[in-house]
Amino acid sequence: MGGGSVTSELQEEYGKDLQVEISKPALVQMKGVPYAARQSARYALKGNPWERGWIYAFAEPFQIFIFYLVTGENVKADKDIIGQALSSFEYLGIR
Repeated sequence: MGGGSVTSELQEEYGKDLQVEISKPALVQMKGVPYAARQSARYALKGNPWERGWIYAFAEPFQIFIFYLVTGENVKADKDIIGQALSSFEYLGIR
């Protein structure tokens, strides 16, 4: 559902000819979070790769949403930073 929504939004903004590749959901490990998954939309603008991603997680009674955008200039560095941020995330629960 999220992928279809993002595709529609991107095509509305950049034109119906924009090719958008939606990844399959993939599990993500986050400390203290029983379930987390990520998905992304990849596309090219003016020859540069872009990735708009989202992570959804559930830790009762909360839902956690993390959104990110990686542009063509520093794809590897940006993805490394996102990975570091996710590995440092820890849900401690309600106190």
